[in-house]
Amino acid sequence: MPAKQTQGRGLHGDRSTGSARVYIRSVPTRLWCIHPLPYQRADAMRHTYTLKFPPNDHMNDLIDLYFAHENVYLPLLHRPTFARAVADGLHLRNDGFAGTLLLVCAIGSRWSTDPRIADPGFDCGWEWFDQVHLAGNSLLGSPTLYDLQQYCLAAQFLKASSMHQAWWTLVGVGLRLAQARFPDSPTAAFNLSAPGSRRAPNDSEVAPSPEWELQKRAFWILVYQDRLASSVFGHICSVSYLGFDTDLPLQVDDEHWDHPTHPFQQPAHTPSRVTFFNALMDLNHILGLSLQILYAPQTVRTSFSINGDWEAQAIAELDSALNVWRDRIPEHLRWDSMRGDTVFFDQSVALYCSFYYVQIMIHRPFISVLRRSPTALPSLTICTTAARACANAMDVQRRRGGDVARPHNLNAVFMAGLVLLLHISSDERSSSGREMTHVQKCMDAVQLCGGR
Repeated sequence: MPAKQTQGRGLHGDRSTGSARVYIRSVPTRLWCIHPLPYQRADAMRHTYTLKFPPNDHMNDLIDLYFAHENVYLPLLHRPTFARAVADGLHLRNDGFAGTLLLVCAIGSRWSTDPRIADPGFDCGWEWFDQVHLAGNSLLGSPTLYDLQQYCLAAQFLKASSMHQAWWTLVGVGLRLAQARFPDSPTAAFNLSAPGSRRAPNDSEVAPSPEWELQKRAFWILVYQDRLASSVFGHICSVSYLGFDTDLPLQVDDEHWDHPTHPFQQPAHTPSRVTFFNALMDLNHILGLSLQILYAPQTVRTSFSINGDWEAQAIAELDSALNVWRDRIPEHLRWDSMRGDTVFFDQSVALYCSFYYVQIMIHRPFISVLRRSPTALPSLTICTTAARACANAMDVQRRRGGDVARPHNLNAVFMAGLVLLLHISSDERSSSGREMTHVQKCMDAVQLCGGR
């Protein structure tokens, strides 16, 4: 319905009734005025506090370490765009990008051997993390892409820190912000499919652009972390498993985004590094579904009469989904201890460790020694086998790549170690010496992340 201005005060349409027009004209002028919000800054790009950045040479090293060890798993940032912004000094005049850069430096510090990685009184990265004000205008105004990136990065940093309890909280806030609109973007952000909300466009409806791809990456990384954190802390996921209608990131490597004639096109027969993340998200969907089904609160289970027979059927379906997922792993990400490409080998280790983690999460509630009633499911055997495989994969990676921290696999290897210890304590017939060898492999992987 076309609308037109009414005496500069309001809007009415051609089908508006006479009483409606009279009412609109009677509304006081002051109610039609758009007043500035009390929390808005006069200049959103101006720094209101002093930030301290690493020296340029050290900052470049930390950026390299972040992209080599973190962005390769969770591809939040587009490196050419990020590098151009740093070279242009955007962090010196834009608070949003400054916070993103500081968090990148904080995460990169975990792999740095430079003596400047920590000032007295700070552990690795905290000097840079502590300067970022996450609860700023983003909670009251319209969130920007930098806001989402900061919540992703802050959550990734806290996940492997001594304050990991804040990980789940930050992810939940970030997801809520991701559902808000981006007023400076040609498309809406990721509103869930609720009545009256706007669906996020699919790739077939939106031409690829750096802004749109980075928004999708940030959103899906938040979803991934929400489910993982919920599985670790025993919480309900912040958003529903069925609430998304957005495509996964394009499987195009960063260097092909800006191609002069074929932008956003991956060369044929060249595997993309982003394929790992999309495969990881497919596995993450299974984890999210298992959390909703198998880890539902007792009141929900009672209301829907969820019993042992139903649980056994659900586990069978989830196991089947896991098997289908494993059969569909791309060739360049399948387990091969002799794989030549280091990036694809490390991604393969992370993918299989995640697979074993989800498998353990599905069967963990049904381990007989943890339940008052016996179960016919061989859950302890399944969990123990998965734990051994996880420990062996991490050990191969450590022997091949050296003593490098792998925080991305930390939750999986920690869970594997616990399952192995449970197996030792519950089965007197087990070979404790052999199992302790696997436990030691898990401990070696965990200790590499210590102090970092």
